[in-house]
Amino acid sequence: MKFMNDFGLITARDPKASYHSMTDVIHKVLNDITVDEWAIIIGGDSHTRMSKGVAFGADSGTVALALATGEASMPIPESVKVTFKGEMKEHMDFRDVVHATQAQMLQKFGGENVFQGRIIEVHIGTLPADQAFTFTDWTAEMKAKASICISEDDTLIQSLEIAKGRIQIMIDKGMDNARQVLQGLINRADKRIAEIKSGEKPALTPDENAKYYAEVVIDLDAIVEPMIADPDVNNEDVSKRYTHDTIRELSYYGGGKKVDLGFVGSCMVHKGDLKIVSQMLKTWKNNRVKWSSAHRS
Repeated sequence: MKFMNDFGLITARDPKASYHSMTDVIHKVLNDITVDEWAIIIGGDSHTRMSKGVAFGADSGTVALALATGEASMPIPESVKVTFKGEMKEHMDFRDVVHATQAQMLQKFGGENVFQGRIIEVHIGTLPADQAFTFTDWTAEMKAKASICISEDDTLIQSLEIAKGRIQIMIDKGMDNARQVLQGLINRADKRIAEIKSGEKPALTPDENAKYYAEVVIDLDAIVEPMIADPDVNNEDVSKRYTHDTIRELSYYGGGKKVDLGFVGSCMVHKGDLKIVSQMLKTWKNNRVKWSSAHRS
């Protein structure tokens, strides 16, 4: 670990045992800065999704070949354009927008998952990187090949400033190494912010004449209560089972939905979600929740 730290790897396992554990540069924070909107990412995980750029999950052989040769060959599917109208209610969580996107898409296309095997182009540019990551990462659950979130200049700057702040906290904790890898990330973010503000290289936008396999407009005004996603295991069309979830509004269950197990920390969770969970737990009195923890290396 000492050698890797000197090389440039900053992790939760401190080689000098001097800073707090689990304050590492996870893939989310790192990619918020190192990946730009023009990046094409190939990763050996179905949840290879980013808040910027377009990322493809690939098998380990494809990833290994790309690392060895610098090249990768893969078919690029058509895209589905997703835009939004209306406003999200203040009492709703962004995860409900994600659920509504699936539900309204399926309703428009008669139950056909047009996202499957295609690239989802999300046009909700006011999303900070955290929420954009939640959206793009969810697209893996829709069996999409990849996704890209179109951003706006001001929002992109805001996201970079948030990422810089997180990196600065790590520097303040003494986590940077002799090569100043973390400071280098902040410098890179500052350079990108300057490009955006000067107009030299604004946020990526699609071509005006871009063609799509399908387009769907999501009505945010129609989202009036939280929703629950259940596996679609009882679909009469067997071929459509497990291709997507069944989304229902909370009132459908009439207060009888029992939760046996709760898991926090999946690929789709961002810091905002964790803050909500922490507030929920603080308000519970005499709770009978049994806790367990898991570490993913």
